[in-house]
Amino acid sequence: MEQAHYIELKKQVGEALQSQAAQHDKAILTLAAGALALSLTFIKDIAPTPDGWTISLLAWSWGCFIGSVCLTLVSFQVSVCAFRRFDEILNIQQSKPDADASTLKNHWGTVTLVLNRLSLVMFIAGTIVLSVSSHHGLKVKAQKERDVSQKSSEIAGAVPPSPPVAQLPAIPPVTPSKPGHGAIPASPPVRPPQAPPPPPAPPKKSGG
Repeated sequence: MEQAHYIELKKQVGEALQSQAAQHDKAILTLAAGALALSLTFIKDIAPTPDGWTISLLAWSWGCFIGSVCLTLVSFQVSVCAFRRFDEILNIQQSKPDADASTLKNHWGTVTLVLNRLSLVMFIAGTIVLSVSSHHGLKVKAQKERDVSQKSSEIAGAVPPSPPVAQLPAIPPVTPSKPGHGAIPASPPVRPPQAPPPPPAPPKKSGG
């Protein structure tokens, strides 16, 4: 391979790597910010009253997304330092071709690569945790809706209790009064009617 062709290929590879790194950082920032907005919309419109476990999972997902964004932003500044160090290495190699290779290492480039990989890992972890919390929140919401519907149907189909029957006061038993205590004497017993006596016989006439 000719030297000019080799240099041209190296240049194209460097430009492609730089473009892919820029697109990666841009995608991480966009997707992480969108996931945060999506989780807030989920709480506001779909599950406004999440339980404790869902809140904990959402907090973990928010932490992962925020961490991913912060690592990406830090990698921007570290990459600037990596390019500056790379420029210094080129100058050293140009001025001192026999320079020690141990002094030509670019540690900033390694740090940038680690930060980019960590941001990607945290974004994936946040996406997984957000998916689990969303699934759990939807299941809890569906269970609550079923409970409310069941209670409503039970109330609608229940027979209203009959009103309590008012009890009349008990009538005390009547005890017979004793004579001489203001009681009305009992009427004498009624005798059955008797046949009238026969009419007297007429007197007999004497003979003469």
